[in-house]
Amino acid sequence: MKDIIKYQGFEIGLADHGSSVNLAHLIDLTEQEGEDSERLLEGRGFVLRTEIPPFGPVVLKQYHRGGLLGKINSSYYLRFSMNRPAHEYRLLEFVRSNQIEAPKPLAWLTKGKLFYQGWLLMEEIKYKYSLADCHTLSPEEVSSVLGSFSVLVEKLIRARIYHVDLHPGNVLVDANGKVSLIDFDKACIFSGPANILRDKYLCRWRRAVIKHGLPDFLSEHVCALLRKNFGAELTI
Repeated sequence: MKDIIKYQGFEIGLADHGSSVNLAHLIDLTEQEGEDSERLLEGRGFVLRTEIPPFGPVVLKQYHRGGLLGKINSSYYLRFSMNRPAHEYRLLEFVRSNQIEAPKPLAWLTKGKLFYQGWLLMEEIKYKYSLADCHTLSPEEVSSVLGSFSVLVEKLIRARIYHVDLHPGNVLVDANGKVSLIDFDKACIFSGPANILRDKYLCRWRRAVIKHGLPDFLSEHVCALLRKNFGAELTI
């Protein structure tokens, strides 16, 4: 990433190849209304799909709170340590460095001092459906997608990446069957044994399948594929 830029009251962290981005245009996009992606089971926040040279098709996500606190303060966060957009940006870089399909981060933006609003710019993933739409698939397609998904989760476990909100709506599949994971906000590096992280993923996935009323085979198949010994070594 290039150095952080301060421009018109914003702090902006840009990818190395983003020097030709029109910053004024990027800031203008933060004023546009996005789509509430939580209704689509595709992660928290509001997303705006557009196109920005030299990146091409992109998604700009604004961070929003959910639940009761979100009704009081939906988009402002207290600034301490690393801000949320920068955290997700860096984690996505680490995720992708481990050959895990995920959005390519392009820039992060914050506005405000003690309390701030935040945005993350990513390459758009062109997808056909998410695993939340599994009822529209043939048994063969489901089996293939769940196999590919399990491979990605295994990579997360071995890299000690804990995606705290991994659910079927965050698993996107393109027209060629390639599976990608999204919404790494609040994800972190897990410091405990890999088998404990495996169990956390299996429990979280099972709860998500039940919560959203999806078929049981979504959790049964994944549990069967991931129920293996990952070793007990710790990360550094």
